[in-house]
Amino acid sequence: MNLRKKKLLSRLRQDARRVSRAFNITYKKIVESTNPAYCGQCDEDGIITIRLIGIKSTKLLSYRGLQKTLCHELAHAARYENWTQHSKLHKAIEDALFIWLRRRRKH
Repeated sequence: MNLRKKKLLSRLRQDARRVSRAFNITYKKIVESTNPAYCGQCDEDGIITIRLIGIKSTKLLSYRGLQKTLCHELAHAARYENWTQHSKLHKAIEDALFIWLRRRRKH
């Protein structure tokens, strides 16, 4: 894995730790996905995989897009079976993360 990918994963993991604490979500780890069929996935063991590169290119995806995928997968990690509950949690996680990031940029 190259340095840019390592830095992206490190930032995603930092964001995930902050959000998961705030929402009491547990997961085992976050790793890079090589499966082109999914942007991200959360398995039953709590392993979140996120695809860092576009399907048709070798370019890294935007960090904003990766954060949105992370928020979606963290909502899956909460194990809500009801789609409405999942959607509400996903939105709350995303809102909290972006508020935190805006505050971090101001300092």
